[in-house]
Amino acid sequence: MQLIKAFEQYPKDKLAEVDKALADAAAEKDRLAKEKELDTKYKAAIAKGDAALKLKTYAAAKTAYNEALVLKSGEQYPKDKIAEIDALIAKEMGAKELDDKYKAAITKGDAALKTKSYDDAKVGYNEALGFKPAEAYPKTKLAEIDKAIADAAAKDAADKERLAKEKELTEKYSAAITKADAALASKDYELAKTTYNEALSFKATEKYPKDKIAEINAILAKEMGAKELEKKYTDAISKGDAALTAKDYATAKTNYSAAIGLKPSEQYPKDKLAEAEKNLAEIAANKDKEAAEKAKEAKYKAAITKGDAAMTAKTYSAAKTAYNEALAVKPGEQYPTDKIAEADKLMGDAAAEKERAAVRREVNKSCN
Repeated sequence: MQLIKAFEQYPKDKLAEVDKALADAAAEKDRLAKEKELDTKYKAAIAKGDAALKLKTYAAAKTAYNEALVLKSGEQYPKDKIAEIDALIAKEMGAKELDDKYKAAITKGDAALKTKSYDDAKVGYNEALGFKPAEAYPKTKLAEIDKAIADAAAKDAADKERLAKEKELTEKYSAAITKADAALASKDYELAKTTYNEALSFKATEKYPKDKIAEINAILAKEMGAKELEKKYTDAISKGDAALTAKDYATAKTNYSAAIGLKPSEQYPKDKLAEAEKNLAEIAANKDKEAAEKAKEAKYKAAITKGDAAMTAKTYSAAKTAYNEALAVKPGEQYPTDKIAEADKLMGDAAAEKERAAVRREVNKSCN
């Protein structure tokens, strides 16, 4: 269909104005929906807290009011209710007893942390938070423990990877030396030199393969003469240059190594060999990086799958452990953070229901 006036600016401006109005309307709708959802969750948490407070199930009530504060941190009502609960608890058990229990839990946590018994330390600090949820010290220590556990795991993984690479390098070097020695014993000098150079690519500072290459060069020089040596050197350089231009770095490396074996004092093949090895190292590094990213993604997805399965099975503690594993792999991800909050809420609901059931039983028992 042919446009009537394709170059007119006015309809284009109006189309842009309409598109902006539609986008603004969609954004406003999304914002209002999110505000409504947040308000609904907040009111539900407040209702749950009020109900628990009415039943004098203070722990469940505080959990609910804290959930409300997570949703709307600036609201005064849940803060007042938490203060009211703390006052009731303090009145019932006495401020000194509460403080003693808090200090005992902190002492237990500090002692366990000093010996790096992280699980016991977390138990102690969590007990302390149960007595005084507003205290920053146990929260700081719990964060410190989580970081120490994550750092230890990362260091262990790095050490294992380094040792595995060192072992692989040693095995490749030893295999190359064995192959080269066998070739030298059978007077296959070209294969021997190539394989000794291969060994040097794994361990560049080793003296033995260098001595063997010098030994072979002396033998070859005596056997074939300077002219033939020059021809082989030139051919190796030409093949190396062609392979380097074609970005066939492995072939280039082989030919420049051969040229160095023929004329160890020549600088050109050394420079070109370094260039080929640099390109090969960059390619290998990129492959390692991609592999590491894939492994990280697989580990994250496995933890999420495990967490989701645990949530479905209503084993919320196991679900939280799995989602925390996912966060250790990808600390900035929102999904496991949301699922942990969901698990905490469900666990709080279950605890509240359990306490309400206990209260009902006591009421029925007293009525009877």
